[in-house]
Amino acid sequence: MSNTETLARAAEVEDLLGRLGTARRTMLAAAERAEDLREQIADERVEARSPDGLATVVCDGLGKVQRVELDTVRYNRATEEQLCAAVLTALSLARGRAEKVAADFWHDYEQTARR
Repeated sequence: MSNTETLARAAEVEDLLGRLGTARRTMLAAAERAEDLREQIADERVEARSPDGLATVVCDGLGKVQRVELDTVRYNRATEEQLCAAVLTALSLARGRAEKVAADFWHDYEQTARR
């Protein structure tokens, strides 16, 4: 390989390394923005009550349960099956709302990123 070819090849390698560095910085910035968005979503709270009013579930925006509340008057009259059904229904409703919160955050993020 001649000196000219070696220099040309070295220039190509330097150019590729520069592109890789730019791609890496872009990916790190995107990961940081994604983590910020995840934290914002996690800070949100959604609440749902079972139709019978027996159970209320509060989730964060990621759908993780933060609190379960039971109506003590209804609790003392409920069967185990009714109690389980109420909690699961409230949980399902709360997680559905959490998904909507996350989708709204993501939509807003995409709209902002396009500008």
